[in-house]
Amino acid sequence: MPAAFAYTLDSTNGAGTLEVAGGHTLDAVQYLLGREMTGLSAALSVQHPRITLDEDARQTGATSPDHVALHATLEGGAALVVHIHDAKNSGAGTRIEISGTQGELAIVSTGPRSGSGLQISELALLGAQGTEPSWQELPLPGSWGTAVPADGLDAAQHTMAVQYAALAADIREGGSRVPRFADGIELHRLLDAVRLSSATGCRLERRAGGRWPVSSPWPRRRRSR
Repeated sequence: MPAAFAYTLDSTNGAGTLEVAGGHTLDAVQYLLGREMTGLSAALSVQHPRITLDEDARQTGATSPDHVALHATLEGGAALVVHIHDAKNSGAGTRIEISGTQGELAIVSTGPRSGSGLQISELALLGAQGTEPSWQELPLPGSWGTAVPADGLDAAQHTMAVQYAALAADIREGGSRVPRFADGIELHRLLDAVRLSSATGCRLERRAGGRWPVSSPWPRRRRSR
């Protein structure tokens, strides 16, 4: 691991696998399905407690979980199973599969940064229908991502540019094309629920009104540097 990213190994910094890969992925899954989680059970673990830094081969300790296992129920009763983990030696990437009554869809990260998360990598849409044994790449709608030309931009830059263009349109015209601060708060409440379920070994059910039965486990004060 590059030394510049060593801070992600400290759980008190809130920048580990759960917060980054988990936060982006869980948010995207709920958005894609149009359903929020109503109950979950989770297990977090540190499978690699010692990490070697690239620059000087020095080892440093890790307290931030690098494995996230989650079983959840969505609004309407659909089941959701999630496995997110770090330190994969080969074939790292993101794959989100959605199984329906008439077929299946998958969003798969591709390209040179496929292991960096769906928010950074290029994405491909795959589909399978009926008894068709193989996945086929599907074309994206013609209007997707056209608000900003992709010329000269990598996937991460283009994603950010599209978000800024949507924000500018919200400011000029009104609307809610981009997430609100309140959406970020709700996502972090979900991450708190994941932590609490793992710490207690209990399944959590969301309360009436959409709130999870948690208070943030973050330390009251961050450690001085």
